[in-house]
This record gives sequence, structure tokens and C-alpha cells, in this order.
Amino acid sequence: MHCQSFYERYTSFRCSMFMEEAPVLETDCIRTNDSSEIGERLSAFDTLPDIFICANDFIALDVMYHLKEMKKNVPEDVWLCGFDDSPESRILSPNLTTVHIHTQIMAYAAAHLLSTRIREPHLDYRTVYTETELIYRGSTPF
Repeated sequence: MHCQSFYERYTSFRCSMFMEEAPVLETDCIRTNDSSEIGERLSAFDTLPDIFICANDFIALDVMYHLKEMKKNVPEDVWLCGFDDSPESRILSPNLTTVHIHTQIMAYAAAHLLSTRIREPHLDYRTVYTETELIYRGSTPF
């Protein structure tokens, strides 16, 4: 994966599915953000998965576009969830279920880490996680 945050989202997804004893078939995972490759992979499925959980809203936009080309309806045929709660997630039809990131909290934490690093460059590097919130919209039935 080309991005640390995508990798962390993917490993968290896998861990959550494991804890729920829900199988994840590696053949069902599409690990690209290239729109044409997403379309090819979706078309190659004999049977589509019940839900696509995407690493960000823009990938979910591509998935929704290709599903519509395949005459599949979201959420009647396939559920779809993005990540980031981008403004685009609210203008899709149906609106995209997504994970909201509290960007103000994240920005504050980043500024604090940066100012601390400037004042005390000898300190160890730290990773900071912020809470997220699942925003249910029309691309899932709840």
C-alpha cells in the first residue's frame, strides 16, 4: 500500500473482521486507487461482495460509478462505505456512509507535536490517534 494511513485503515479493518469472526477473502480486496483497475476488478467478480469498505471517499466514488455502470444499485445490491467524510460524500446519490475524521483535533495534535519537536528535538517520535465517527447515510441500509 502506498500510504501509511491506508495501511493502518486496512489492518484495522482486518483486525475488526477477525474479532467479529467474519471472514475476509483476499480475492475480494481491491488494493488500488486507480479507477480503471477498480472497474476491471469489479467486473471480474462472479458474485459481488455484500459490502465495499473503501480506504477513502474518493475510492468509494469510483466504486459507486463502476457499480452503476454494471447496473448495480447501492444499497439494494451492494452496500458502500467510504472514509474521510469529504464534501463529495454528501452530494452523491445515494449519499455515502463514511467515517468522519475530526480534522480540527488532528490539526491541533499535529501543531502540538511540531512545536514540541522544535523545542525538544531529542524526544522520541510519537504516533497520535484521534477518534473517528461513523456517519450513516444512504449507501448502507441503516
